[in-house]
Amino acid sequence: MSAYSDSSDEHPPDSELICDGPYSIIHKTHRPSTAPPDTCTQAQCFATKTATLVKKFSKEPHDILKEAHILSRLSHPNVIQMLECWQDEERQTLNFQMPFVPYGLDALLAAPGFSFHDCPLPVPPHPLLRGGEPLEKLMKGIAKGIFEALAYLHHPDQHIAHRDVKPANVLLMPDAQVKLIDFGVSFDCHHSSDEQETVLWAEPEGKMYFEVSTGAYRAPELLFGTRAYDPFAVDLWSAGCLLAEFFTPLKKHHPDGSEDSFADSDDEEDTGTTSPREPFILPSKAGHLQDDFEDGEWERVTLFDGERGELGLIGSIFKIRGTPTDASWRDFKNLPGATLLSFMTFPRVPLLPLLPNLPPSPEESEKAVNLIERLVEYPPEARLSASEALKHSWFS
Repeated sequence: MSAYSDSSDEHPPDSELICDGPYSIIHKTHRPSTAPPDTCTQAQCFATKTATLVKKFSKEPHDILKEAHILSRLSHPNVIQMLECWQDEERQTLNFQMPFVPYGLDALLAAPGFSFHDCPLPVPPHPLLRGGEPLEKLMKGIAKGIFEALAYLHHPDQHIAHRDVKPANVLLMPDAQVKLIDFGVSFDCHHSSDEQETVLWAEPEGKMYFEVSTGAYRAPELLFGTRAYDPFAVDLWSAGCLLAEFFTPLKKHHPDGSEDSFADSDDEEDTGTTSPREPFILPSKAGHLQDDFEDGEWERVTLFDGERGELGLIGSIFKIRGTPTDASWRDFKNLPGATLLSFMTFPRVPLLPLLPNLPPSPEESEKAVNLIERLVEYPPEARLSASEALKHSWFS
Protein backbone atom coordinates (compact mmCIF):
# COMPACT_ATOMS: atom_id res chain seq x y z
CA MET A 1 0.00 0.00 0.00
CA SER A 2 1.12 3.55 -0.66
CA ALA A 3 1.67 5.97 2.18
CA TYR A 4 -1.29 8.07 1.08
CA SER A 5 -4.83 7.39 -0.13
CA ASP A 6 -5.74 7.17 -3.79
CA SER A 7 -9.03 9.06 -3.76
CA SER A 8 -11.17 8.73 -6.84
CA ASP A 9 -11.51 12.52 -7.18
CA GLU A 10 -7.75 13.02 -7.24
CA HIS A 11 -7.39 11.88 -10.85
CA PRO A 12 -9.43 12.44 -14.03
CA PRO A 13 -12.29 9.99 -14.53
CA ASP A 14 -10.59 8.56 -17.62
CA SER A 15 -7.42 7.63 -15.69
CA GLU A 16 -6.17 4.09 -15.17
CA LEU A 17 -3.96 2.94 -12.29
CA ILE A 18 -0.90 1.28 -13.82
CA CYS A 19 1.51 1.15 -10.87
CA ASP A 20 0.80 1.18 -7.13
CA GLY A 21 4.26 1.04 -5.60
CA PRO A 22 5.45 1.50 -2.03
CA TYR A 23 6.80 4.99 -2.73
CA SER A 24 4.56 6.37 -5.50
CA ILE A 25 1.60 5.62 -7.72
CA ILE A 26 1.30 6.14 -11.46
CA HIS A 27 -1.90 6.71 -13.43
CA LYS A 28 -2.38 6.59 -17.19
CA THR A 29 -4.68 9.10 -18.83
CA HIS A 30 -5.61 10.06 -22.40
CA ARG A 31 -5.36 13.81 -21.85
CA PRO A 32 -3.06 16.24 -20.09
CA SER A 33 -4.03 17.07 -16.53
CA THR A 34 -4.95 20.65 -17.50
CA ALA A 35 -6.90 19.77 -20.64
CA PRO A 36 -10.73 19.77 -20.59
CA PRO A 37 -12.46 16.37 -20.98
CA ASP A 38 -13.73 17.11 -24.50
CA THR A 39 -10.14 17.22 -25.78
CA CYS A 40 -9.55 13.57 -24.84
CA THR A 41 -7.85 11.59 -27.58
CA GLN A 42 -6.85 7.96 -27.72
CA ALA A 43 -3.85 8.80 -29.90
CA GLN A 44 -1.75 10.30 -27.12
CA CYS A 45 -1.43 8.96 -23.58
CA PHE A 46 0.17 10.42 -20.48
CA ALA A 47 1.45 9.03 -17.20
CA THR A 48 1.06 10.91 -13.91
CA LYS A 49 3.31 10.07 -10.98
CA THR A 50 2.16 10.95 -7.45
CA ALA A 51 4.13 10.70 -4.21
CA THR A 52 3.85 12.08 -0.72
CA LEU A 53 5.62 15.20 0.53
CA VAL A 54 5.28 14.10 4.17
CA LYS A 55 8.64 12.81 5.37
CA LYS A 56 7.19 10.34 7.88
CA PHE A 57 5.28 8.65 5.04
CA SER A 58 8.24 8.75 2.66
CA LYS A 59 10.97 6.11 2.54
CA GLU A 60 14.42 7.66 2.43
CA PRO A 61 16.14 8.25 0.12
CA HIS A 62 13.14 8.20 -2.28
CA ASP A 63 12.51 11.87 -2.99
CA ILE A 64 9.77 13.15 -5.32
CA LEU A 65 10.93 16.77 -4.84
CA LYS A 66 14.45 15.99 -5.98
CA GLU A 67 13.14 13.92 -8.89
CA ALA A 68 10.95 16.78 -10.14
CA HIS A 69 13.84 19.25 -9.74
CA ILE A 70 16.13 17.00 -11.78
CA LEU A 71 13.63 16.25 -14.53
CA SER A 72 12.78 19.93 -14.92
CA ARG A 73 16.26 20.64 -16.31
CA LEU A 74 16.83 17.50 -18.40
CA SER A 75 16.27 17.25 -22.13
CA HIS A 76 17.47 14.16 -23.96
CA PRO A 77 15.78 11.70 -26.35
CA ASN A 78 16.57 8.77 -24.05
CA VAL A 79 15.41 10.38 -20.78
CA ILE A 80 11.73 10.67 -19.89
CA GLN A 81 10.34 14.18 -20.21
CA MET A 82 8.40 15.92 -17.44
CA LEU A 83 5.50 17.82 -19.04
CA GLU A 84 3.78 19.32 -16.00
CA CYS A 85 4.32 19.42 -12.26
CA TRP A 86 1.90 20.51 -9.53
CA GLN A 87 1.44 20.16 -5.80
CA ASP A 88 -1.75 19.03 -4.07
CA GLU A 89 -1.79 21.07 -0.88
CA GLU A 90 -4.72 19.19 0.64
CA ARG A 91 -3.26 15.72 0.18
CA GLN A 92 0.34 16.90 0.57
CA THR A 93 1.47 15.17 -2.59
CA LEU A 94 3.52 16.19 -5.59
CA ASN A 95 2.39 15.16 -9.06
CA PHE A 96 4.12 15.33 -12.39
CA GLN A 97 3.04 14.23 -15.81
CA MET A 98 5.10 12.46 -18.48
CA PRO A 99 4.43 10.91 -21.88
CA PHE A 100 3.13 7.37 -21.55
CA VAL A 101 5.66 4.83 -22.86
CA PRO A 102 4.07 1.46 -23.68
CA TYR A 103 6.79 -1.15 -23.17
CA GLY A 104 9.27 -2.05 -20.47
CA LEU A 105 12.69 -3.59 -20.97
CA ASP A 106 11.98 -6.04 -18.15
CA ALA A 107 9.09 -7.54 -20.14
CA LEU A 108 11.18 -7.69 -23.32
CA LEU A 109 14.00 -9.48 -21.49
CA ALA A 110 11.45 -12.01 -20.21
CA ALA A 111 10.30 -12.76 -23.77
CA PRO A 112 11.81 -16.03 -25.05
CA GLY A 113 12.05 -14.47 -28.51
CA PHE A 114 14.72 -12.10 -27.15
CA SER A 115 17.30 -14.83 -27.65
CA PHE A 116 19.46 -16.12 -30.48
CA HIS A 117 18.20 -19.65 -29.72
CA ASP A 118 14.83 -21.17 -30.54
CA CYS A 119 12.58 -21.52 -27.51
CA PRO A 120 11.68 -25.17 -26.74
CA LEU A 121 8.05 -24.14 -26.14
CA PRO A 122 5.61 -22.20 -28.33
CA VAL A 123 5.41 -18.55 -27.25
CA PRO A 124 3.70 -15.48 -28.75
CA PRO A 125 6.20 -12.87 -29.96
CA HIS A 126 6.70 -9.66 -28.03
CA PRO A 127 5.34 -6.66 -30.01
CA LEU A 128 8.87 -5.23 -30.41
CA LEU A 129 10.01 -8.52 -31.98
CA ARG A 130 7.32 -8.62 -34.68
CA GLY A 131 8.88 -6.07 -37.01
CA GLY A 132 11.52 -8.39 -38.42
CA GLU A 133 14.46 -6.25 -37.32
CA PRO A 134 17.59 -8.36 -36.71
CA LEU A 135 17.79 -9.22 -33.02
CA GLU A 136 21.39 -8.11 -32.69
CA LYS A 137 20.55 -4.70 -34.16
CA LEU A 138 17.63 -4.35 -31.72
CA MET A 139 19.84 -5.31 -28.76
CA LYS A 140 22.58 -2.89 -29.71
CA GLY A 141 20.07 -0.09 -30.32
CA ILE A 142 18.56 -0.51 -26.85
CA ALA A 143 21.95 -0.80 -25.15
CA LYS A 144 23.20 2.26 -27.01
CA GLY A 145 20.15 4.25 -25.88
CA ILE A 146 20.85 3.33 -22.25
CA PHE A 147 24.50 4.37 -22.43
CA GLU A 148 23.63 7.56 -24.30
CA ALA A 149 21.21 8.46 -21.51
CA LEU A 150 23.89 7.78 -18.88
CA ALA A 151 26.56 9.68 -20.83
CA TYR A 152 24.24 12.68 -20.96
CA LEU A 153 23.41 12.48 -17.24
CA HIS A 154 27.04 11.97 -16.19
CA HIS A 155 28.35 14.85 -18.29
CA PRO A 156 29.56 17.77 -16.14
CA ASP A 157 26.78 19.95 -17.56
CA GLN A 158 24.23 17.73 -15.78
CA HIS A 159 26.41 15.79 -13.30
CA ILE A 160 23.57 13.47 -12.27
CA ALA A 161 23.88 9.83 -11.26
CA HIS A 162 20.69 7.81 -11.63
CA ARG A 163 21.55 5.22 -8.92
CA ASP A 164 18.75 2.80 -9.86
CA VAL A 165 19.60 1.52 -13.33
CA LYS A 166 17.64 -1.71 -13.91
CA PRO A 167 15.37 -3.16 -16.61
CA ALA A 168 12.17 -1.93 -14.92
CA ASN A 169 13.45 1.66 -15.18
CA VAL A 170 14.07 1.43 -18.92
CA LEU A 171 10.94 1.97 -21.01
CA LEU A 172 10.71 1.47 -24.77
CA MET A 173 8.70 3.28 -27.41
CA PRO A 174 7.08 1.29 -30.26
CA ASP A 175 10.22 1.94 -32.33
CA ALA A 176 12.33 0.62 -29.40
CA GLN A 177 13.64 4.09 -28.47
CA VAL A 178 14.87 4.04 -24.87
CA LYS A 179 13.35 6.24 -22.16
CA LEU A 180 15.13 6.12 -18.79
CA ILE A 181 12.70 6.78 -15.92
CA ASP A 182 12.48 7.02 -12.11
CA PHE A 183 14.98 9.53 -10.75
CA GLY A 184 13.67 9.27 -7.19
CA VAL A 185 17.02 8.19 -5.68
CA SER A 186 19.28 10.05 -8.08
CA PHE A 187 22.32 12.04 -6.96
CA ASP A 188 22.58 15.60 -8.23
CA CYS A 189 26.12 16.92 -7.91
CA HIS A 190 24.89 20.43 -8.76
CA HIS A 191 22.54 20.51 -5.79
CA SER A 192 24.41 22.85 -3.46
CA SER A 193 24.27 22.78 0.31
CA ASP A 194 22.10 25.94 0.44
CA GLU A 195 19.45 24.14 -1.64
CA GLN A 196 19.14 21.15 0.69
CA GLU A 197 15.84 22.42 2.10
CA THR A 198 14.25 21.98 -1.34
CA VAL A 199 14.48 18.18 -1.09
CA LEU A 200 13.02 15.66 1.33
CA TRP A 201 16.24 13.78 2.01
CA ALA A 202 19.42 15.79 1.83
CA GLU A 203 22.82 14.19 1.20
CA PRO A 204 25.57 16.41 2.61
CA GLU A 205 29.13 15.76 1.52
CA GLY A 206 30.44 12.50 2.95
CA LYS A 207 26.96 11.33 3.94
CA MET A 208 25.67 9.78 0.73
CA TYR A 209 23.01 7.11 0.92
CA PHE A 210 24.21 3.58 0.21
CA GLU A 211 20.64 2.22 0.32
CA VAL A 212 20.25 2.91 -3.39
CA SER A 213 20.04 0.74 -6.50
CA THR A 214 18.05 -2.49 -6.52
CA GLY A 215 18.90 -6.09 -5.68
CA ALA A 216 21.03 -7.82 -8.28
CA TYR A 217 22.06 -4.47 -9.83
CA ARG A 218 23.70 -3.01 -6.71
CA ALA A 219 27.39 -2.24 -7.00
CA PRO A 220 29.53 -4.10 -4.42
CA GLU A 221 30.78 -0.93 -2.70
CA LEU A 222 27.18 -0.14 -1.70
CA LEU A 223 26.90 -3.47 0.10
CA PHE A 224 29.61 -2.51 2.58
CA GLY A 225 28.06 0.67 3.92
CA THR A 226 30.22 3.35 2.37
CA ARG A 227 28.85 6.90 2.47
CA ALA A 228 31.53 8.33 0.20
CA TYR A 229 31.59 6.71 -3.24
CA ASP A 230 31.51 7.49 -6.95
CA PRO A 231 27.78 7.50 -7.87
CA PHE A 232 28.57 7.44 -11.59
CA ALA A 233 30.56 4.21 -11.18
CA VAL A 234 27.52 2.74 -9.40
CA ASP A 235 25.47 3.43 -12.54
CA LEU A 236 28.07 1.72 -14.72
CA TRP A 237 28.13 -1.45 -12.58
CA SER A 238 24.32 -1.58 -12.77
CA ALA A 239 24.44 -1.03 -16.53
CA GLY A 240 26.88 -3.91 -16.88
CA CYS A 241 24.55 -6.20 -14.91
CA LEU A 242 21.65 -5.06 -17.08
CA LEU A 243 23.56 -5.63 -20.32
CA ALA A 244 24.51 -9.13 -19.14
CA GLU A 245 20.79 -9.97 -18.97
CA PHE A 246 20.55 -9.61 -22.72
CA PHE A 247 22.43 -12.92 -22.80
CA THR A 248 21.62 -14.76 -19.53
CA PRO A 249 19.22 -17.77 -19.52
CA LEU A 250 15.45 -17.56 -19.49
CA LYS A 251 13.76 -19.54 -16.72
CA LYS A 252 10.24 -20.95 -16.87
CA HIS A 253 8.06 -21.01 -13.75
CA HIS A 254 5.31 -23.47 -12.88
CA PRO A 255 1.90 -22.08 -13.92
CA ASP A 256 0.48 -22.72 -10.43
CA GLY A 257 3.21 -20.66 -8.79
CA SER A 258 4.50 -23.63 -6.79
CA GLU A 259 8.15 -23.97 -5.84
CA ASP A 260 10.20 -24.73 -8.93
CA SER A 261 12.63 -27.58 -9.29
CA PHE A 262 14.67 -26.85 -12.39
CA ALA A 263 16.08 -29.71 -14.35
CA ASP A 264 18.99 -27.66 -15.68
CA SER A 265 19.64 -25.40 -12.72
CA ASP A 266 22.92 -25.29 -10.82
CA ASP A 267 23.47 -26.35 -7.25
CA GLU A 268 24.12 -22.76 -6.21
CA GLU A 269 25.41 -23.68 -2.77
CA ASP A 270 28.19 -25.77 -4.31
CA THR A 271 28.93 -24.01 -7.57
CA GLY A 272 28.08 -20.39 -6.82
CA THR A 273 26.00 -20.21 -10.03
CA THR A 274 29.21 -20.49 -12.05
CA SER A 275 28.48 -23.74 -13.89
CA PRO A 276 27.74 -23.40 -17.62
CA ARG A 277 24.12 -22.45 -18.16
CA GLU A 278 21.60 -23.43 -20.82
CA PRO A 279 19.70 -20.80 -22.90
CA PHE A 280 16.34 -21.97 -21.50
CA ILE A 281 15.77 -23.53 -18.07
CA LEU A 282 12.58 -25.58 -17.69
CA PRO A 283 10.97 -26.92 -14.51
CA SER A 284 11.47 -30.56 -13.71
CA LYS A 285 8.97 -32.75 -15.57
CA ALA A 286 8.23 -34.80 -12.45
CA GLY A 287 4.51 -34.62 -11.78
CA HIS A 288 3.86 -32.16 -14.61
CA LEU A 289 2.55 -32.69 -18.13
CA GLN A 290 4.38 -31.14 -21.03
CA ASP A 291 1.25 -29.03 -21.69
CA ASP A 292 1.71 -27.44 -18.27
CA PHE A 293 4.92 -25.83 -19.46
CA GLU A 294 3.08 -23.73 -22.04
CA ASP A 295 1.52 -21.69 -19.23
CA GLY A 296 3.28 -19.81 -16.47
CA GLU A 297 5.72 -16.95 -16.65
CA TRP A 298 9.18 -16.69 -18.16
CA GLU A 299 11.84 -14.82 -16.22
CA ARG A 300 15.30 -13.64 -17.22
CA VAL A 301 18.02 -14.86 -14.86
CA THR A 302 20.13 -12.05 -13.39
CA LEU A 303 23.92 -12.23 -13.58
CA PHE A 304 24.20 -11.99 -9.79
CA ASP A 305 21.68 -13.43 -7.33
CA GLY A 306 19.85 -10.64 -5.53
CA GLU A 307 17.13 -12.85 -4.06
CA ARG A 308 18.96 -13.78 -0.84
CA GLY A 309 19.57 -10.39 0.73
CA GLU A 310 22.78 -8.40 0.88
CA LEU A 311 24.97 -11.23 2.19
CA GLY A 312 23.65 -13.55 -0.50
CA LEU A 313 24.35 -10.95 -3.16
CA ILE A 314 27.88 -10.42 -1.83
CA GLY A 315 28.48 -14.16 -2.02
CA SER A 316 27.08 -14.35 -5.54
CA ILE A 317 29.31 -11.50 -6.75
CA PHE A 318 32.42 -12.98 -5.10
CA LYS A 319 31.75 -16.43 -6.60
CA ILE A 320 31.71 -14.93 -10.09
CA ARG A 321 34.09 -11.97 -9.93
CA GLY A 322 36.34 -13.49 -7.29
CA THR A 323 36.86 -12.58 -3.65
CA PRO A 324 38.51 -9.15 -3.58
CA THR A 325 42.27 -9.07 -3.04
CA ASP A 326 44.81 -6.27 -2.91
CA ALA A 327 45.50 -7.00 -6.56
CA SER A 328 41.88 -7.00 -7.74
CA TRP A 329 40.52 -4.24 -5.47
CA ARG A 330 43.15 -2.43 -3.46
CA ASP A 331 40.72 -0.14 -1.61
CA PHE A 332 38.21 -2.85 -0.68
CA LYS A 333 39.60 -3.18 2.86
CA ASN A 334 38.86 0.52 3.45
CA LEU A 335 35.10 0.07 3.04
CA PRO A 336 33.31 0.37 6.41
CA GLY A 337 31.95 -3.18 6.47
CA ALA A 338 34.75 -4.98 4.66
CA THR A 339 36.53 -6.18 7.82
CA LEU A 340 33.42 -7.10 9.82
CA LEU A 341 33.11 -10.52 8.17
CA SER A 342 35.53 -13.06 6.78
CA PHE A 343 34.80 -14.38 3.31
CA MET A 344 35.61 -17.63 1.59
CA THR A 345 38.18 -17.26 -1.14
CA PHE A 346 36.77 -17.71 -4.62
CA PRO A 347 38.68 -17.29 -7.88
CA ARG A 348 37.37 -15.08 -10.63
CA VAL A 349 35.55 -17.12 -13.29
CA PRO A 350 34.93 -16.32 -16.98
CA LEU A 351 31.54 -14.82 -17.81
CA LEU A 352 31.15 -16.58 -21.15
CA PRO A 353 29.66 -19.85 -19.77
CA LEU A 354 27.12 -17.84 -17.76
CA LEU A 355 25.78 -16.08 -20.86
CA PRO A 356 24.33 -18.82 -23.08
CA ASN A 357 22.21 -16.42 -25.16
CA LEU A 358 25.16 -14.59 -26.69
CA PRO A 359 25.21 -13.96 -30.47
CA PRO A 360 26.16 -16.98 -32.59
CA SER A 361 29.21 -15.16 -33.97
CA PRO A 362 32.26 -15.88 -31.75
CA GLU A 363 33.66 -12.45 -32.57
CA GLU A 364 30.46 -10.65 -31.56
CA SER A 365 30.16 -12.78 -28.41
CA GLU A 366 33.72 -11.92 -27.42
CA LYS A 367 33.05 -8.20 -27.88
CA ALA A 368 29.83 -8.32 -25.84
CA VAL A 369 31.48 -10.22 -22.99
CA ASN A 370 34.43 -7.82 -23.00
CA LEU A 371 32.10 -4.84 -22.65
CA ILE A 372 30.29 -6.45 -19.71
CA GLU A 373 33.59 -7.43 -18.08
CA ARG A 374 34.84 -3.86 -18.25
CA LEU A 375 31.68 -2.53 -16.59
CA VAL A 376 31.51 -4.97 -13.67
CA GLU A 377 35.06 -4.33 -12.51
CA TYR A 378 35.67 -4.11 -8.77
CA PRO A 379 37.59 -0.82 -8.50
CA PRO A 380 35.03 1.86 -9.38
CA GLU A 381 37.69 3.86 -11.21
CA ALA A 382 38.41 0.86 -13.47
CA ARG A 383 34.88 0.70 -14.89
CA LEU A 384 34.28 2.12 -18.34
CA SER A 385 32.46 5.43 -18.37
CA ALA A 386 29.23 5.64 -20.35
CA SER A 387 30.90 7.65 -23.11
CA GLU A 388 33.72 5.10 -23.27
CA ALA A 389 31.21 2.25 -23.46
CA LEU A 390 29.60 3.90 -26.51
CA LYS A 391 32.98 3.73 -28.28
CA HIS A 392 33.40 0.02 -27.54
CA SER A 393 33.90 -2.28 -30.53
CA TRP A 394 30.60 -4.10 -29.80
CA PHE A 395 28.74 -1.01 -31.05
CA SER A 396 30.83 -0.58 -34.20
